[in-house]
Amino acid sequence: MNLKYLLLALVLLFVVSGCVLIPPDDNGNGGNGNGGNGNGGNGDLNGNGDLNGNGDLNGNGDLNGTVGPPILDDLQELIDGCKKRDTILLIDNCIIAMGGDRNRDEVCELMKERSLDSCYYDIGTVADNTDTCGKITSAERRNDCIYDVAIDNEDQEQCQLIETDFNLTLKDLCIKSVSILHDEEEECFPIFSTLIQDDCFYDLAQSKNSDILCNLISTEIRRGTYYRDDCNLELFGSSQDAALCSKIIDVNRSNHCFIAASEGDADFEACKKIVDMNAFDSCTNNVAQSSKNYTYCLEMNFEYSTVNCLQELADAEYSSLELCQSFPDMGQKYDCIYDLAIRNTVANTCDGIAGDFTYRDDCVREIAVATDNPNLCADYRVLDYNKTDSCYSQIALSKLDLELCRKIHAGKPYISCFGNIAIEIEDVDLCNNIVKNFPTETYDSANQCRYQYATHFLNEALCDKILHHVLREECEDFI
Repeated sequence: MNLKYLLLALVLLFVVSGCVLIPPDDNGNGGNGNGGNGNGGNGDLNGNGDLNGNGDLNGNGDLNGTVGPPILDDLQELIDGCKKRDTILLIDNCIIAMGGDRNRDEVCELMKERSLDSCYYDIGTVADNTDTCGKITSAERRNDCIYDVAIDNEDQEQCQLIETDFNLTLKDLCIKSVSILHDEEEECFPIFSTLIQDDCFYDLAQSKNSDILCNLISTEIRRGTYYRDDCNLELFGSSQDAALCSKIIDVNRSNHCFIAASEGDADFEACKKIVDMNAFDSCTNNVAQSSKNYTYCLEMNFEYSTVNCLQELADAEYSSLELCQSFPDMGQKYDCIYDLAIRNTVANTCDGIAGDFTYRDDCVREIAVATDNPNLCADYRVLDYNKTDSCYSQIALSKLDLELCRKIHAGKPYISCFGNIAIEIEDVDLCNNIVKNFPTETYDSANQCRYQYATHFLNEALCDKILHHVLREECEDFI
């Protein structure tokens, strides 16, 4: 009886104190206490709840009812290995690396020195997981993380996760980068920034060698030029296709493009598209030189351009009588004919110098000497014995022909002709063949020939062969 009252007193005591002891059931659920959240926590595998009714993630509550570390049982061995590192920072880095390899960002809860944001960033970029990037609190760093992951995954949809309130440019750059990786211009269109969209089209235009993509670029000016023009000109640089020049907006750059095109390809039709007259002439000159066709020179706007064009062809040995006749100036025309005749050693070409007989005769005589043809020495329109004698003398020495010396009219060149041949064959007795004397000369021809021979070789003994004593003394004095 007394025992019954004792038990009743104990029950009343627990009720008054707010505690009711209810044993855990077989599933490990604790009782309904008032010190916790009112529902009791989940007990551990052994069915043990805490006094406050709060269990941790492992089913083990503490006395204060706080939540414990995340479930990492499968990584515990690796975590324990990291904890053997020398410093806390090295431990954090080791855990982050392990989490990145396994795409497990919950390990960031274990950080001691590294921040959560840096942990999420490293794991998110290594594991290419935008969900992990989304846990970063810093908007800028969160966007950077998503950007890196989107590029790695080549995923434009992930680019759209970048928060434009913080960085619209980064989102556009992300879309551009993925577009280029996919080599797909359609993906450039969602880009908001005209500048970045233009870059996207530009890069793809070069990689695909497509002027169509260049023309998708806006007409905005960068650094003083149309960016679209830059794109087409870069394509032109590799293709030399004149058709690209007509797509260039800036007139000056278009003209220079056509000029450059004409250097590699004789396309006069491309030059016709040039508006500027000087640029047209420059383009046409390129066509004329590359095609070696002087008639293009005659299409130029300015006379000086035509002359330069014709002269350049003539100097490059692409001249013809017709080309020479195309020079507007008579002097330039005759110079061209003269050079052409000498180059080809064709005396008849000299007849094209019809208005200047002296110049024409010089042309013929130069060809006579060049070809050792003495017959041309007497082919003259204006009588000039000095030039004719010089012609015979040069050919006589070249051919060692004394008969040609005998054709010479004047005394000095006549004597010199014999003397030069004597010196050439080193035979002073050759002077004995001279029988013609000239009243204009002080001494006879043979002795003057011997004097020339002796003074040439500076041999005083040879002076003795001079029969005239005065001339002999002059020879000795000279030597």
